[in-house]
Amino acid sequence: MVILKEISEINYRKSNFQILFEDKQVDKMFAIVSNDIYGFKFGWQSTIVKPVEKEVSSEIYAIGIDQNFIIIDLSLVSIRLRLELELNYFFL
Repeated sequence: MVILKEISEINYRKSNFQILFEDKQVDKMFAIVSNDIYGFKFGWQSTIVKPVEKEVSSEIYAIGIDQNFIIIDLSLVSIRLRLELELNYFFL
């Protein structure tokens, strides 16, 4: 089972998980996505908008927030696709 969980900035900084995306200057919110064995961490700016997580197939997930969209494979601990949307587009 994959869990997307918001965490504190302190726990984010302490985590050894691979970073999916972050902007140290503006990120206010932080999360991990994990299958209890492997995981990734990421940060985002908006305190109102929450990340969207969709299961693509077993252990493969799409995650989007703000101007970031990514597809990860938790079984291989790898990033399959990374998109950074232009300034006038947002993933909701």
